[in-house]
Amino acid sequence: MLCKEIPLQQGCVLQTYIMDPQTSFHVYKKRPAMIICPGGAYLIHATKEGEPIALTFLEKGYNCFVLRYTVGTDREHPETGFNETARYPLQALQLMEAILTVRRHAEEWYIDADRVFVAGFSAGAHVCATVGTRWNDPALLDRLPFAAEPAQVRPTAMVLGYPMLALNPPAFQQQASELQRQQTALVNRVVTGTETPTAAQCDAADLTLRVTTDTVPTFLWHSIDDPVVDCNASMRFIQAMLGCGCNCEFHLYNHGEHGKGLAGPLSAQSAADTDEALHLWVALAEQFLRKIPCP
Repeated sequence: MLCKEIPLQQGCVLQTYIMDPQTSFHVYKKRPAMIICPGGAYLIHATKEGEPIALTFLEKGYNCFVLRYTVGTDREHPETGFNETARYPLQALQLMEAILTVRRHAEEWYIDADRVFVAGFSAGAHVCATVGTRWNDPALLDRLPFAAEPAQVRPTAMVLGYPMLALNPPAFQQQASELQRQQTALVNRVVTGTETPTAAQCDAADLTLRVTTDTVPTFLWHSIDDPVVDCNASMRFIQAMLGCGCNCEFHLYNHGEHGKGLAGPLSAQSAADTDEALHLWVALAEQFLRKIPCP
């Protein structure tokens, strides 16, 4: 297996989990790719939403990559304060570079360049969905530090887990704890540049308003009882996709809360972190991706 760290723009790192392409003597196999964006409120990278996801999809036959995009704080060195360079949509530009990097190395890594998927969780899903809805948006393409055709940075499809698709509305925030309110202020700072964004600034980050007929096929799952990210935004996103005739699949669980990742034993801290029903999202997502037609 090829495990290495590839530096991308502005300190971002792409971690690789690439299988030996030789399946038997002189027999080689091309595999689809999965680029994973962990969540963490745009402030850290949630551990359970990185490598454990990669290992799970590796077993399903994907060559996997974890994108360590720029975040607002440093888990290992919290004393360094807020990272002012972590300003959205930089993270989406970094994901675009990751997609292009995988495609440019497709022959070397035995990857099917027509099947480069992305998977994101919470804030990481906001990164993925930005690219999944705006891969051909000149406002993003013109900010890339390299030349690329839109098709080169377009993911084949995306998997979104309890996604942050819009900033939470004030009514939802009223139910939040004080710690969650403090965290939300920092999320707002990363996404909009201010801890108290205007309605127009919130709309600019609202991906439910960005859905068009060009939005890539999407598998989305969320839970009704999520206290951190409002599941209503997920419902609006899917409704917008349906209105545009886009390929999508949506699973709204009645229980799951937030940040469960796999919801299985691989990354569970205790038995309470596992949920057999929730863990089914992996098999459901794999079935969905398998049926995506090649371009």
